[in-house]
Amino acid sequence: MHIFSSMESISDEKHSVPADFLRAFSGQDDARHFLWQAHISGRIASAYLFAGPSGVGKFLAALEFIKFLKCPNRSEGSPCNNCQSCRTITLWDNPDVFIIFPMPKSVWESDSRGKSYDDFRKTPHLRPAFGKSSAILLSMIREVQQFLATPATSDGGKFVLVPDAHKMNKQSANAFLKTLEEPPEDAHIILSTDRAEALLPTIRSRAQLVRFKRLSTQDVIRQLVDNYQFPPERADNVASIAEGSIAKALLVSSEEFQHFRNDALKLIKNAAEKNIASVWEWVASAHGQLDYAKSFVAALMSIARDVVVAASANGTILNTDIAEEIVHIAKRFDSKFDALDMLKNLSSLQMDLDRNPQYALFYGAIATVIIKAFEK
Repeated sequence: MHIFSSMESISDEKHSVPADFLRAFSGQDDARHFLWQAHISGRIASAYLFAGPSGVGKFLAALEFIKFLKCPNRSEGSPCNNCQSCRTITLWDNPDVFIIFPMPKSVWESDSRGKSYDDFRKTPHLRPAFGKSSAILLSMIREVQQFLATPATSDGGKFVLVPDAHKMNKQSANAFLKTLEEPPEDAHIILSTDRAEALLPTIRSRAQLVRFKRLSTQDVIRQLVDNYQFPPERADNVASIAEGSIAKALLVSSEEFQHFRNDALKLIKNAAEKNIASVWEWVASAHGQLDYAKSFVAALMSIARDVVVAASANGTILNTDIAEEIVHIAKRFDSKFDALDMLKNLSSLQMDLDRNPQYALFYGAIATVIIKAFEK
């Protein structure tokens, strides 16, 4: 579709990007170049779509880009970070910048909305834990429209930032489309998502695509050490299984995640060893909470990915501390394609998880996928 060729339309002229421009995102050279060209040409689009893998910094890059554009004292490539505009954008308290992100309606309409924003601001690579399905709501879009109806309070225009934009429901997407079709003067909207294909085609076609890619292992290590105070050795170990994502690095580094991974390993071993009763016992006892389901399936996917690597003898096992058990599981498959089918089916279930799942059915589907994978 046309939207996916947006970055390819950049002028071939080689305007060098200042080292300080989006310095924290040095691993995203294509995105930095595209945005710098937009700035120096004086043609900031009314809408951008920052698309790429989860946890690689799309949202933070958007916020830093907005800070740069709004800063009255910016230098060649960098905001000053000291003026009122910079300080308030850093604190998510600037009157010309409005951020919405998925949350349950009960949270959006209650006093706990503010705490959710605080939680997100403190760990922007992750999302607040709500324990239930969340979405970009119609009432959020109405507030966006009200926000854009008034002029900016300072130079640089008004900005709306929407992370996880693919979580708009049908009503909110249709309402949002009207804003994109007739954007107010000097208004700019930045959507970010790791599932661009889930957005309405009409929304995608009205935003300039800015592609982000997975981070290198060294970039992950650097960010863990610099931004999250990881000791270098620990950062190195975590980055090796983070698959280029800061979000995944933070997830897998938690003690809680290790418990999820142990449970996931036990589940897949039971299926491999035809201990079917134990698999269904897990289904009956698994927690009916979204946060639990997301963490468990992430751990399961990590193991399933390594099983495919071991079954195909191609690639590197990331969960090195349980590599021996992973190789043992892989040998239970008649074909590497059976392992690959299992991974694909689990991935489909993972993508559907946010759609208000019935947990018993969801866990049952996981069990069925794993059991069938070892039946062949």
